[in-house]
Amino acid sequence: IGSTLAKITIDTKMFSSEFIGKFLQGNFDYLNKNTSGAAIPHLRKDILINLEIPLPPLSTQKLIVEKLDMIFAEIEKSKNLLEKNLQNVDEMNKSVLEKIFAKDKWERKKLWEVCEVIWWWTPKTEISEYWWEDIIWLSPTDLPEVWEITKISNSTKKISILWLQNSSVKLLPVWSVIFSSRATIGKIAINDIELSTNQGFTNFVCSGWVYNYFLAYALKNFTKDIIALSNSTTFKEVNKTNLRNFSIPLPPLETQKNIVSYLDNIFAENQKLKNLYQAQIKNLDEMKQSFLKKAFAGELV
Repeated sequence: IGSTLAKITIDTKMFSSEFIGKFLQGNFDYLNKNTSGAAIPHLRKDILINLEIPLPPLSTQKLIVEKLDMIFAEIEKSKNLLEKNLQNVDEMNKSVLEKIFAKDKWERKKLWEVCEVIWWWTPKTEISEYWWEDIIWLSPTDLPEVWEITKISNSTKKISILWLQNSSVKLLPVWSVIFSSRATIGKIAINDIELSTNQGFTNFVCSGWVYNYFLAYALKNFTKDIIALSNSTTFKEVNKTNLRNFSIPLPPLETQKNIVSYLDNIFAENQKLKNLYQAQIKNLDEMKQSFLKKAFAGELV
């Protein structure tokens, strides 16, 4: 086994291995709070070997495991149903978008015709003066893996104003549309503060032709089509020319704003549903921990 695993040999005359497994599962949070190492946390060996284990008779241990398995099976059924409900909400959102953008009556415009399309790159890490904390420098990992469009006002990393000055790069204006076009394609954000981004993004500064939130919804809807333009199977990246020339249906500006208002209302209601399902899933996970605590406090059998 590798260095990230620990082997525990069980005295089968005294313990059921399933009982030990459930006991460790019940101490998951405690074990993970007692680690060493900043970059890659490891469980402290003394914490593991000094963990006190209750010792009921072997027959009682097996009965505890059977009851926990039965309870956990019911909890998993409920979780699976809630997770399916979450998927259904996402599918509902996608269906609403597809219906909006399936209309053929609107003229299609290439992205370069209605936006200023901007790409940046990552400065060399060895140039230390480029990494002073002056301005926000966004990378795709700063955006969550969510279906919704994200609003960005901060990030985990910042960069020096010297990089902008020496590379003739300008800050991205507020309310621009930020689209991840490399590796993980399809994350979308709208910034409410001036910032810069790394090479993983394509940025769109909207003109008077297109409303920024309408463009964000359009990009979200056509993400699959954009991914199909990527030029690699191992490390996906959308060719700049292909992305600039990608066309979207473009109704009049007032219609765009009405569509955004309509979509915002639907997605806000659907988000309430998602929040409810996620809270219920969290409660079920907490319920499992509660039953584990009861089991090893002698309150289950």
